[in-house]
Amino acid sequence: MTAAKIIYKEVMGYHNFVKFLIVLVSLAALASLIRFIFGLGVTTNLNDTFPWGLWISFDVVTAVPLAAGAFTLAKILPWVLTVYLALKCYSLFFLSEGPFTDRPVLLALFIVEIVALVVPLVMLTSSKIRENNRLRSTAAWLVIFGVVMNRFNVSMFGMEAPGTLYYPSIIESVVTIGIIAAHILFFVLIAKYFPIFEHHPETVDYTLPDHFHKTEKEHAAGSKVLRNEA
Repeated sequence: MTAAKIIYKEVMGYHNFVKFLIVLVSLAALASLIRFIFGLGVTTNLNDTFPWGLWISFDVVTAVPLAAGAFTLAKILPWVLTVYLALKCYSLFFLSEGPFTDRPVLLALFIVEIVALVVPLVMLTSSKIRENNRLRSTAAWLVIFGVVMNRFNVSMFGMEAPGTLYYPSIIESVVTIGIIAAHILFFVLIAKYFPIFEHHPETVDYTLPDHFHKTEKEHAAGSKVLRNEA
């Protein structure tokens, strides 16, 4: 059997979600190639008014704090959120200029951002919630949503002048979705083919098809068959 057939057979045994991620990454690679061939002006909605757009707002400005936030523990997260919200209130009331209500849409987006951070702050002050996997995950997702809203409010929505509107093109959207899919795909494949979770076998999802690795039960069954044959 050739190497190509082995790889093809292995990929066909993947979970459908992993196959979907591969499709998204492939589309993003194609969209990136089109962007390099035809340039930014043709493939994106970026211009002098919106020089950043989705790629900077999400891929850089949002992805960096999300990556750093992965190291924040649930026990100290309430303190981190408290300091952040305190600085936010200080800058709002003492450093801001002009009325708060002249841009209703931006005000609404800001309120959504603050609520998305205050709710998990209140949730994580409870030890019962911190020890409950589902509720702790809900609080974490709310924090992620609040951070994303903050980054978009600062780098995209807040930069829109009255009467103007920016929306990402298909190429911009496909590339961004593909980048997210690539990160998930790389982690899944590394966890699949390298001993990332072997010291915690209870965390491994063996329901995903895996032709190269066997569970402890399969190894034990194979060893028993060999002993019987011997």
